[in-house]
Amino acid sequence: MINLLLSAAVAVVTFLLFFLPGIFAATGSAVLGTIGFAAAYFFLARRSMKQLEAILMSAQGDIMGARQGNTLNQARIESGLTKIRSGFALGRWQLFVTGQVHAQLGMILFMLERYDEARPHLEKAFIRIAQARLMLAVLCHRNDDAAGMAKAFEQAVAAEKKNSLTWSTYAWCLEKRGQRDQALAVLARGVKESPSDEKLKENQKALQNGERLRMKPYGQEWWALRLEPMPMEFIPAGMRPQQGFRKGYRQPPKERTR
Repeated sequence: MINLLLSAAVAVVTFLLFFLPGIFAATGSAVLGTIGFAAAYFFLARRSMKQLEAILMSAQGDIMGARQGNTLNQARIESGLTKIRSGFALGRWQLFVTGQVHAQLGMILFMLERYDEARPHLEKAFIRIAQARLMLAVLCHRNDDAAGMAKAFEQAVAAEKKNSLTWSTYAWCLEKRGQRDQALAVLARGVKESPSDEKLKENQKALQNGERLRMKPYGQEWWALRLEPMPMEFIPAGMRPQQGFRKGYRQPPKERTR
């Protein structure tokens, strides 16, 4: 908001500088004032977004580096989250920054499975960030909030009309809630938006035939939504739980001692 006010001030000053001395008439001075407003706002908004980008990059370094074998360094996680929260200060300067910071916090907390903390941020996220809306829809589904789920999914597909995963996840949640016809209607909308999307068409065909939706082809993007357990082959080797011998299999013979 401060950037907007400063830009308006530049516009007024530019208008007066050319109008009062009689250099240009009111119309010409107004045109120059508009140009001054646009140039000032572009510069100030760009500066604020670069500041936000620097904050998010630093936070990402902390969070991505928190994985230590099979454990997470909670101190680094909290450091990254604190850095992201510092971005709220930029919200006073630039429109929509607050919504972007909420989106980043919500998505990271979702990935950390801290769902109760994630949801308020996802609800306040900038509406055009489709991934945040998708995660909010998933949380609504998990909490049996059918109306909230439908609203969030509709916002997600409006933000990214050709996002195959969003359409399929929307249908998956509806099918799980026993709304098969509605799920088919969603897939039909998705196929209409992306006629060449083979994953969507395969899911449409599967549901028409009474089969389960095929979400595995979406890979990590699907498993990251935590709606189904991640298969072992998708878990990085260093993060896989230790496997014991299967039930019914013989233990390896122990070495005899003499």
